[in-house]
Amino acid sequence: MNKASVLWILLLFTIPLKAQTATISGHLNSNDNPVAFANIGLLNTNKGTVSNSLGEFKIKDVAPGTYILRASYVGYESYETEIIVKSGEESLQSI
Repeated sequence: MNKASVLWILLLFTIPLKAQTATISGHLNSNDNPVAFANIGLLNTNKGTVSNSLGEFKIKDVAPGTYILRASYVGYESYETEIIVKSGEESLQSI
């Protein structure tokens, strides 16, 4: 078996795995003002991100399931909410 055949076999196995994940995205606001550079994460996972200067965030490659999404920032009370992630969909959250 040559290298090209091995590469094609590996690609065939990884493409379906990528299709079985989802993305969580949204905006983080306080009194209609964006909260920049806040920590956003899924509890009990290694998935998370930081909101940008507009309060926007995106967590990619999340497996389907039910999670607790947590947002935290110095000087603010942490916020947690349960979310359901479905395969191949983008879950939009406003916090």
